[in-house]
Amino acid sequence: MKYPKVNIYGIPVRVDEEGSFSFNDLHAAAVIKGEATESQKPSKFMRSSQIKKFVQVLSAGQNCPAVVINNGGCFHGVWGLELVVIRYAAWIKPEFEIQVYNTFRHMVMNGFDAMYRLNQLDLTINSESKEISQCASKIGRWGARGRKRLLMTAREKMIEEVQPFLPGVEVMKHSLLTHEFFCWRVAEAYMYYLMATNRRPVYRYETGGYRSQSLFFNAFA
Repeated sequence: MKYPKVNIYGIPVRVDEEGSFSFNDLHAAAVIKGEATESQKPSKFMRSSQIKKFVQVLSAGQNCPAVVINNGGCFHGVWGLELVVIRYAAWIKPEFEIQVYNTFRHMVMNGFDAMYRLNQLDLTINSESKEISQCASKIGRWGARGRKRLLMTAREKMIEEVQPFLPGVEVMKHSLLTHEFFCWRVAEAYMYYLMATNRRPVYRYETGGYRSQSLFFNAFA
């Protein structure tokens, strides 16, 4: 698990893979800021009988060592859990304890905020995945499962049913939509009306010229 970095007064405090903080880094930050003296080293802090008792009880409750002391290697020094770190900061100076506590609190709040945003993102992903899955299923029924073919067959049957009442409706099978066909029929009826009332030649769009009444009617015969 990767733990977040901690900065005290702008100075990084290392965190190991177990979530333990470096007391030596914390002491160095306090000394640089003038909050601690060289004599307030972690080793002196750990010699206190009260601290030893506190660490013992905390270790039992956490089922893991609350403090680890390394005498060499990359992780040399004293390493401990957050509660022991705050206890060490209080031992150094009350003002330093407040600084450390606020730093940890800010880190936790950022973690909660990140977790909230992660949960919101998961909800969005799950919701959109469900919608896409439903759309994919509907598309499958439309194409591969014959839904489109079924609807088109029903449409052709309906066209055949209305054909005796609307001559020319068979063109809808190939090119015209329903509303386009009815618009065409209305225009045709209007041209008949003009010829019946005015008795004048009517311009025919298909041929690009004028035709007499007899030729016009013969065109639709």
